[in-house]
Amino acid sequence: MEELIVRFKELEYGAAALTIRDKNGDYNVYLDPRVSASTRKAAYDHEIRHIQQGHFDSLKSIRQKELEADE
Repeated sequence: MEELIVRFKELEYGAAALTIRDKNGDYNVYLDPRVSASTRKAAYDHEIRHIQQGHFDSLKSIRQKELEADE
């Protein structure tokens, strides 16, 4: 289905955001409400780049995916 669902959830390990692709193929973006709005926006944009660049179906290393999403 590949829909985008945005949720707010307190995250661990200092993460401001993370994305999980569910069994329906939807992207669930979790944003930590405890971080500032500007940090949350930057983290959201980073997660969207992962989706746009096809990282969930890619065999690239995590490091390479992170570098690409930071560009």
